[in-house]
Amino acid sequence: MKYRSISLNGNKGWHYSLVKYNDKYKDYLVDLRNMNKNLADSVEQCPKIYSELSEHQSYMIFQGKCRCVGAINIGTSTDERNLEIEVQLNEKYFSSQQEIVEVVEQLVESLKLYFFDKENIEINLINNIDLSKINSFKYHKRVYDKNLTTYTCTNKRNNSLIPKLVEEVSRTEKSLTDWGQSWWQSIGSHELYYDFDLELMSEIDKGTITLPELFSKVETLLWTKINSAKSSRSISFSRNGNIKFSKNSHDWENGIDYEFAYNILSNSFSLKSKSHKDSKKQSLDIDENSYFTNIKTEQLNILHFKEGKRKRINYTTPVVDNSSIAIELWTDEQDEIKNCYVDFRTHKNNGKINGLYALRITPQRYYDKISIRFISRKGNRYRDFSEAISKNEEELFSTIVDGKLTIELIDELIRKVIPIVNNKANIYKKQSISTMNETIISNLMDSETQAINFVKQIKGEIPLPHLQENLEKFIIEHDKSKKDDKKRVLK
Repeated sequence: MKYRSISLNGNKGWHYSLVKYNDKYKDYLVDLRNMNKNLADSVEQCPKIYSELSEHQSYMIFQGKCRCVGAINIGTSTDERNLEIEVQLNEKYFSSQQEIVEVVEQLVESLKLYFFDKENIEINLINNIDLSKINSFKYHKRVYDKNLTTYTCTNKRNNSLIPKLVEEVSRTEKSLTDWGQSWWQSIGSHELYYDFDLELMSEIDKGTITLPELFSKVETLLWTKINSAKSSRSISFSRNGNIKFSKNSHDWENGIDYEFAYNILSNSFSLKSKSHKDSKKQSLDIDENSYFTNIKTEQLNILHFKEGKRKRINYTTPVVDNSSIAIELWTDEQDEIKNCYVDFRTHKNNGKINGLYALRITPQRYYDKISIRFISRKGNRYRDFSEAISKNEEELFSTIVDGKLTIELIDELIRKVIPIVNNKANIYKKQSISTMNETIISNLMDSETQAINFVKQIKGEIPLPHLQENLEKFIIEHDKSKKDDKKRVLK
């Protein structure tokens, strides 16, 4: 960071700041020298020796705007990879060691952002406090002699995050500019303190501040009113690496709205999309992360576990003639079906489930591989009548029992089971199942294809490079068709 006064981040009660010395603060030097002569001399001399661009800096530590409670000297290691600080707080201004520790923590976390390019922070805390006892995971203690103990705190996350975040902002800006787009820029939550951040605030207002400096004090950068003929978009960049991108269509009846969220350090993303085509509400949610992929629509829910490559597929048909079908499939790494549960459901006029015929297929079992029984809305389970399948559809039944269960077999089985269920319903004067839903499996496969195609369709209108990369990986993993490399423009 530039060598200038700056407030610390994380202020909750008192505002703590690093204050660069000038002669109007000379009265504070007396107190500092009584505490630590060497630090006081550095505070006084550094502004005369080093320029604003130097990483060798010394500051008074202020509580509020007029109380000097300590001092800090900042430098770099010989290879310039680490930040080295010497800090002392004047204990007469603190009621307990815990208060001192809280300020040191605040100081360290702020410096990790201000000097994001440093891999570690090496702390020489002159106050007699063992930071490793406060947090041994965060502070690694090293004793050189009885007069020198340092604590090393890693900064590798910011070291990686901030450059990638800055690159994403810069490349997104170029993409939008190349597309002829304009936008309004504003800042969201920030940690600016009027008394010592005036210079920095002025640079923000003028637009002359660098992105790393901006993110050192501003938590969120907002771009809004990215308008095209048919849509409006907005982007928010957060310094924790979280980025959101949303599109809202001007055509409420036929347009599609969506929102992406992702982190610059991962290959994950989430997508929430909704539309009202043909007066029907349609939605698509995708959650892609290192543990699973979850694709959800109004009827479909696919949960793909990456460890073990198991997949759970749930699909529910719309209610037709007061009946619907719900199916749950479990597949293994070879996409072979290990379990299949099909519920042929009847509904009351208000849409509530009145009862269901539960078809259960478990190929790995030695017996009872297929069962079907009626379950009332009170949970009463009736006698299994799967023998009707074995009698009426002997070839299909034996194929399922003796062979591998496939999507095509399930599709055929559902078509054959509906008349058997309805015959049973007729005997006991119960509600029947509509044959309109017998193509459930093909509808299931179509829904998954449509979800993948939607991502393929909009990928070209995404201005954020890392998100585009994440979407491309998702498409390659879940879609086997030829990649669509056609260049797209905002619509």
